[in-house]
Formats: sequence, structure tokens, C-alpha cells
Amino acid sequence: MKKLSILVTLLFSFFISSNTFAEGRISYIYTNRINSINNDFLTNNSWELEGNKSTGKFRYNAKVNYQGSELGAMYSLSEIYYEKNKSNSSYWFGRKILNWEKSEKHWNLGMLNPQVGFNLMDLNREGLVGLGVSKKIKSCNVELTVSPLNIPQMNPIFITKKGKIIGKNEWSTNPPTKVIFNGVDTPIEYEVINPKISDIVGNLSYGGYVSCGKKTKFSSYAISKAENQIRLNANGALDALNDRVFVQAKPFISKHNILGTSISHNWKKHHQAYMSYYRIIPQKEKIEAFEFESLKIEPVYTVESYGTLSYQYQNSRGKISGNYIHTFEGRNPLDGIFTKKAYWLDAANISIDYRLSERIKLKGSYTYDFSKKDVLTSFDANIKFNKHFSSEVGAIFLDVPNDSSFWANYKSNDSIYTKVSYIF
Repeated sequence: MKKLSILVTLLFSFFISSNTFAEGRISYIYTNRINSINNDFLTNNSWELEGNKSTGKFRYNAKVNYQGSELGAMYSLSEIYYEKNKSNSSYWFGRKILNWEKSEKHWNLGMLNPQVGFNLMDLNREGLVGLGVSKKIKSCNVELTVSPLNIPQMNPIFITKKGKIIGKNEWSTNPPTKVIFNGVDTPIEYEVINPKISDIVGNLSYGGYVSCGKKTKFSSYAISKAENQIRLNANGALDALNDRVFVQAKPFISKHNILGTSISHNWKKHHQAYMSYYRIIPQKEKIEAFEFESLKIEPVYTVESYGTLSYQYQNSRGKISGNYIHTFEGRNPLDGIFTKKAYWLDAANISIDYRLSERIKLKGSYTYDFSKKDVLTSFDANIKFNKHFSSEVGAIFLDVPNDSSFWANYKSNDSIYTKVSYIF
């Protein structure tokens, strides 16, 4: 995985250095954590460099977040692609975000596109690497995409230290440090067996999307693709002399099929309603056996399905939206060390993105899960002093009363941050 990180870093550095920004910014960020978090890899100070370029044919967006010499940096090359448009058709190649499911970004599900992952409440995504074509046929639009190269979600970063797998920021979930073995609570020591890069990136994805209509639009899509998050397969043995369980863990990529359909309606220029349903069906992989299997920890494969509703009002100053998501399948996955939990079960959200003036912009989001009683709140205010300098103040609050919730691992992550940026 280290070699893959270096490869992505080199690509990132090349495009940052070889292209002129249409817009870029360098920011200093100070984070005041309200709660005490037991993590040796936390810092209150970080620097962020972001740049993007968009012309008629070429576009890219890249970001790096540097947290000091010990923590290093997190990188994201969200998009970089060339696109050629003709009268009724277009094609692209590179890395591009698939906007086939509108609600994926709002609920940060990371099913079609990987999440940037610097912060799990950050809605930014990364695209698929490959090529795509689209064709307009009367009131319909048809898109086909093929991705021969898989770049999974790279953030947050994990390391192995003294037999433990540790995430390097507060938005990472560390695997268990103890396991019940023969009825006894026993500490775990991990060894990570790094896979071949080709086993991670050499996974073919392909799919298609069809939408028809003008004011009222119907759309459907189907895609078979590599999962965006790396899975772990593990097994181990009891080391009775040292009173521990020694576990070997091997990262691997699995695949899943995604089927989705939606309907949207626009009226009176400023209003839009949207409804969708999608189903994620994992493909169970044949995992290579380890040398010893006295304690086998198998990956858990869970079918997921979601239904969403949203209403949005938008004008020249901004937008406000009301949103709802219901998890039909995958609400109560099988128990397991590496089981994936649903972000939301029955959740409603109100979001606002509004420009008070040419210089002041406000954002806010409030989400409540009726089943888990989780409450997630975020807001920020941005002031642009002139064309080169801006400042931002924001906050994140999580109220998570249920320890079985996905967000339980992050309930201490309440924070207030200040960002000062130079724009170029």
C-alpha cells in the first residue's frame, strides 16, 4: 500500500507543478477539539493546498493536507480528465466523478465514487479512472463508462505500529485490540501482509446510465465495479506463551454490483424534487488461505439498499434543501470484526448554502436519524476580504447516544476550526 500511496503522490505532484491553476489557495487551519481524544496522531495545526483548472476540454481538482513531519500529508486528486463535446455526443478519459446518483454525495455513501476521506462529514468525492462516452437521442441521454484502473479511497491513512493498526486521524476506525478466545479476553497483535499493487489497481469496472425527460426526468443505471474501500481478510493463532492472539491481516479489493433508478421534477425555475432507490450487491471473493487458521476472521458481505427523497429551492444567492434517506437492506449486518455498518437508517436532513453578500457566505447542515437518535450538525461562515485573502470559521458537533451506531466511533470529534486562506 505504501508503493500505491507513492504512485498517487507522484501523479498529484506532476499535475500540480505542470499546470497553471485557474484558481488555487493555500490555507492554514487551526482546529480546537472540544473533547479529549485518545489518539497519538492528532494535531491542531495543518496546512492545505488546493487547486483546480477547468477549460472547455480539460479539468482537474487536487488537494493536499499537511499535518506536520510526524503525521505527513493526505492527498486527493479528485478529478483530472479531458472531455470532447460534439453536438449530440461527448467522450472523456482520465479520472472523473460519476454523477449518476444525486443523493450519493449528500449522504456521503461512497458507493459509485470514493470519498476524499479527510473528514467523514466532508462531502467531497473522487472519480473513477477510465473513459466514458455519452449520446443524446431525442429527450434521452445514454452514458457508458469503462474503468480498467482502480484507485480506492486512500484516506484516512493507517499505519502498523508495535503490533497495532492505527489510524492517523480522528476519522479513522481502528480494528479491535482484543478478542474473546476460548472465553478469555485476549489482546491482539497484528501483522499486515501488503498485497501486490496489481491486485489492488487491476480491477475492471464498467456500467451504463440512461436518463429521459426534460422537466420530469427518469433515470436508471447499472454498474459492476471494485469497492471503493479496501477490505481486510485476517486469521490468527493463540500465542499462549505471550498471552496474545497473533493475527495476520491482508488488504484486498472486492467487487460489487450497483443498480439504481430515480425520478426528478423541476418547476418554476427554482424548485426541484428528487426520489431514488438503489441496491448494492457485493460479490463474495475467494480469499487465499493463510498458513494457519486456528482463528479465522472472514470478511462480511452485506446487501445494501436505500431509498431517498429530497426537495431543493435554489436562486442566485444559494440553495436550501430538505432530504430523507431510508435503509431497506443492511440495517443490521452480521456481527464481525470487519463488518460494515450503515451510516444512516432513517435520517432527515436540512441543508443551507447561502451568500449573504459578495463577501460573506454561510453553510449549515442538520441531520437526525430517527432510528439511532444520532444528531450531526455542521456550519461554517466564510468571509472574502479581497481577491487574495479569505477567512472561515466552522464547527462540527456529533450527538451519538447509541454505541451500535456507525458514528459511535466519532462521537468525541466535536470541534471548532478557523481557516485563513491566500487565494491565487
